[in-house]
Amino acid sequence: MALTRDAALWGVAVLAAGALVTVGPRAWLLASVVVAGVVIALVPARRGERSALGEALFLSAAVAVAFAALNTIRPVGSLTVTDLAFLAALGLAALALVADPSSGRKLMPPWWLTATAAGLLLAGLLVELFPPDRLPELTDFADPLYAGSTGGSASTNLAGAIRLAATLLLVPMLVAAAADSRRRVHLLTELWIAGVLISGLVAVLGEQGISIGPLGGLVRDFWREQGGLTVHPNILGLTSAMTLPIVIARIGSADWRRRVYYVAVMAILVGAIGASGSRIALIAGTIGVALVVFLGRATWKLTAVFAAAAVVLIGATFVVDLGSVPVVERIRTEGIVDERRVILYEEAWEAVEGRPIMGYGFQNLRGTHDAYLQLLQAGGVLALLSFLLFSAATLTVGLRCSRSADLPPDLRALARGLTTSIAVWLLAVIVLNLVLDRFLYVPIGLLLGIAALLPRAQAAPRAQMPQPSSSSPVSARSS
Repeated sequence: MALTRDAALWGVAVLAAGALVTVGPRAWLLASVVVAGVVIALVPARRGERSALGEALFLSAAVAVAFAALNTIRPVGSLTVTDLAFLAALGLAALALVADPSSGRKLMPPWWLTATAAGLLLAGLLVELFPPDRLPELTDFADPLYAGSTGGSASTNLAGAIRLAATLLLVPMLVAAAADSRRRVHLLTELWIAGVLISGLVAVLGEQGISIGPLGGLVRDFWREQGGLTVHPNILGLTSAMTLPIVIARIGSADWRRRVYYVAVMAILVGAIGASGSRIALIAGTIGVALVVFLGRATWKLTAVFAAAAVVLIGATFVVDLGSVPVVERIRTEGIVDERRVILYEEAWEAVEGRPIMGYGFQNLRGTHDAYLQLLQAGGVLALLSFLLFSAATLTVGLRCSRSADLPPDLRALARGLTTSIAVWLLAVIVLNLVLDRFLYVPIGLLLGIAALLPRAQAAPRAQMPQPSSSSPVSARSS
């Protein structure tokens, strides 16, 4: 078992090194970020206590989570604050393994996450060994707002496969390692909500023509869709739709002050979906809200909250002409289905039929506007099956945590919200090309953090049970 664990950890380290290589020539700047970690590593870790290195790892992960949805903030070239924070956390995690090998238990990913990353890497390697005669010629559906901002393409097939596998494996693992207590799970969740809320608020105010100094959000000229502090309106819509179930799930365990706050957050997130113009975010978000209410067996309190949110939204329609909301205008003008994407799907499927087993390579992971079709085109059946394993296992873990009597009610409710949030993403990427972005994997990391608390929750009742003494009736009967 120890040999297997060490081999897996070495595999993660090799994958992390590959991820750093694909970042580009600015990777040397990360050295200045981890210098403090080297000094902190000199502080020894003690059993049962968090070392200063562990605290620094949590701080780095917290910064990454808070800025995950704010990916227009790029202090170093194309690297976001979240990228820098995650890379710093990765360096600190490596130092933690050196300073205290027992910390490897926290950094050990579940088998299905490792298998997914390995499957994607193997798919990329097979394309490298058996390259296609030519690349597919698809309809030019490139979105200039993505160009040079979200890392949708890579220089080579292997670089793209490594980048996707590293993102899918390392981001959840680092978030889960930081979310190592009930309090920290809740804190990281609130940081995620706050980041999405800020971006949504900037978009809602931008729709009204209000700009907050340097926080002016991205605006797309065609339908005047708002992107908030994200690089694309679709990302604003998806992050808002993914956050709605999480907020709803937290209402039941909140006091009245926080319930008022959450109702306001819900109203802003719904407004952000409308301002984004993203039709799939509206559809997936609606399904997510219905699903989290169904899973949570909504009480009268939750019904009252929805009524309050409805009043806020209805009141907003009197202030703002509903027909001018970008998502309503797009549906009214273009309908639900985009004909350009239908043509693109047909062309992509024709390309897949020509090479269904191996694929054409991971150089571009945004070409088809369908994550499942894109993975099939990039890495063939193996890449698609790996991602389906990842999706099914994530949802299974979420449902197990949401139903476990060994977790406190607030964590069970949060697990329902996170599971629904992930389901919203998996539904939305049927027509979106979002699979590589770091923010997508934060809810998965939080869910893995909750799952890691299960053994502790199961052991706690046994530890609190009184042990029979030698003079007790129990011991007398057993003897």
